[in-house]
Amino acid sequence: MAYFQFLGTGPSTPITDATGRNYRRRSSALMQHIATYALIDVTHDFEEQADRALTVTAIMVTNGSRDAAGGLSTLDKWTEHRIGLHVTTPLWEELRERYGPFEKIDHVPLTEGRSRVVGDMNVTAFALPTGGDAGRANYGYHFDTGKRK
Repeated sequence: MAYFQFLGTGPSTPITDATGRNYRRRSSALMQHIATYALIDVTHDFEEQADRALTVTAIMVTNGSRDAAGGLSTLDKWTEHRIGLHVTTPLWEELRERYGPFEKIDHVPLTEGRSRVVGDMNVTAFALPTGGDAGRANYGYHFDTGKRK
């Protein structure tokens, strides 16, 4: 059975309550199906989110910003095994340059619009319209478990 769990839904700029406290974590999610735990976006809040995720067997990021990928070096130190970062080659190059080098994170190339087996599901990257960063590529991911999409 497939599960999709939000690990954080907060914006990059905190929204605080009357006391100035903000308890929301930056946006991140975990797509889990059987033995695959795919983390979508690795934020600065990764250490807190990792407790809720339990394990991570694959990674995808939506773009190279600090909010989407700023926790990659933390994840690289946290994981005890090699882990695939499933992104397009141009995005991988940006991530490696900004946050690398990585010791345990390996690039697994995705081709935009083409399905790829990731563990026990298929993943397809698709382009999203850019917002503020006109030159930065943004991606969404379609997950297909064979029964659920």
